[in-house]
Amino acid sequence: MYISEIIAALVATIFFYKYKHLPIKTILYILWIAVITEGMARVYSHYYHNNHWVYNLYAFLFYTLFYKMIYDHIKNKTRKRLVLGIAIIMMIAVIIRGFAVPVITFYMSKTYSIAMVVMVFLLMIYAVERLKSDDSLRVKNELALFVFTAYLVFGISFIPLAPFLTGQMDFNYSRAMLDILQGVQTAALLFANALLVFGFIWTKPRGREVL
Repeated sequence: MYISEIIAALVATIFFYKYKHLPIKTILYILWIAVITEGMARVYSHYYHNNHWVYNLYAFLFYTLFYKMIYDHIKNKTRKRLVLGIAIIMMIAVIIRGFAVPVITFYMSKTYSIAMVVMVFLLMIYAVERLKSDDSLRVKNELALFVFTAYLVFGISFIPLAPFLTGQMDFNYSRAMLDILQGVQTAALLFANALLVFGFIWTKPRGREVL
């Protein structure tokens, strides 16, 4: 999985010139933050047994940036306000939760699982935005479709698996079952990164949207 994340970040960097003038450029920062976080977590866990603070910080940055990226792609004023309101409420909830738990040694799995649900919901709002738009849809010019579809697929697969993979369920299940669930999550992430790589290489984004 880590190798696929590095490849996606490198390809996004190589083809940054294609979309550096568009709101979707935020994806480059998101991908590199993921790579750096995973590297830090691996090094930190080698010397210390607990690296939860690294993933807490990553999740906070990820959702903040991703929500903003969705917001930047919404043009309808009503839906734009809806996305902004939901995003702000969710991130305030994350901050409040962060003051209530030892974020250095405790990963806020339930809170960030909810944040993932919110992300999927916001992506659905973007889908509605796109379907109702009068702008012509040419897939080859729409890098955002590849990016948002990749994360939508991962989000939809992650939501039902999260309670099991993060220990939120009260009952015990076999190691074989855990391996299967982790395999499904890995496959979803690999597919998402492969879709991102394909999108960066194949698409030819057009226009200059001013943020």
